[in-house]
Amino acid sequence: MGAGSHSESMTLGGRSLNRVISTTADNDTLLGGTASPISLILPSAVSSWVKTDANTAAGNVAAGSNVATGKVDVYWDGGLRYGVDCTRTVNALALDGGTGTDFPASADTTVVVANQQQVNVTIDGDLAALVGFLATVPAHADCQDTSSNSIRAFSLAANEPDIWDSSKSTNLYTGAVITKAKMSNGTLAWVTATAYVVGDVVTNTALTYKCLVAHTSGTFATDLAAADWVLVTATLEILVSQDSTP
Repeated sequence: MGAGSHSESMTLGGRSLNRVISTTADNDTLLGGTASPISLILPSAVSSWVKTDANTAAGNVAAGSNVATGKVDVYWDGGLRYGVDCTRTVNALALDGGTGTDFPASADTTVVVANQQQVNVTIDGDLAALVGFLATVPAHADCQDTSSNSIRAFSLAANEPDIWDSSKSTNLYTGAVITKAKMSNGTLAWVTATAYVVGDVVTNTALTYKCLVAHTSGTFATDLAAADWVLVTATLEILVSQDSTP
């Protein structure tokens, strides 16, 4: 039997509150991590953004961008729409449908698009004891069953794990068995004259950086030389502990 635990703590005014849950299950799945990292594909910036309605929009990506026709997740400063149908014609994108925030107004310059990446994983909510997701960048996960029905969809902040254990009153993974997680990388591009805080993650020249020092951005090269940023990789890790049978 595999043993696992989930702990939470809070300290305030000299007082500490702690909660530790211990679990056992006979089947552990560890995906990603340092031994075999799961890389999250860099999103592509969208120019000439035009919103038609809440879930219909269009724009252009650079030649050579990895965005392809299919399901995509669309991110912008302040919002996300996932599971959007994307049709790419040369470098023009037509976007429709999906779930989430209404598309931003036309001419928004912060929009990025990422194709969904499928990570195969088995999660049976009725048998699971612990489920954890961790990404080193802002990301989104849509956990689906074999028929592509969404069982649980959620966003991940960079380097902040999403952990569920079976002691919780609400089972986030109940329903049909999850067979895949549709993942996407939601890192926005670095922009000048912006207040960044420690832990923020941005892209610049097709690379990903994490903020080390709170600052208002000037030029990226100058801020990088001042050690305000450090180069990081965009990776995903999934841990599942569950029993094989009821």
